[in-house]
Amino acid sequence: MSDTPGRDPGLTEASLGPDPIAALRAWLEEARAGGVAFPEAAALATADARGRPAVRHVLVKGIDERGLAFYTNRDSGKGRHLAENPNAAIAPCIGGSSTGRSRGRDR
Repeated sequence: MSDTPGRDPGLTEASLGPDPIAALRAWLEEARAGGVAFPEAAALATADARGRPAVRHVLVKGIDERGLAFYTNRDSGKGRHLAENPNAAIAPCIGGSSTGRSRGRDR
């Protein structure tokens, strides 16, 4: 990050504010208003019971104080991973890049 006056510092921890859910909602609204196709797309990382990771894209279907919701077939690889190991990470893919700041749970 640069301290050059007038230069956009990009995403910083200070710019997120105290509520990551509110920040994510604002990003999604901004992306929708800007015409981004599928702003609700996100990369979901899970791991099976042996710790072998897998990443795939999902569509976020809801956001509230508990986190992010997405739908999956419980018999899919993603569903099996989450049944074996409920820990997961999700990174929104807004504007072609991941912010990497949010985590969610399958509901």
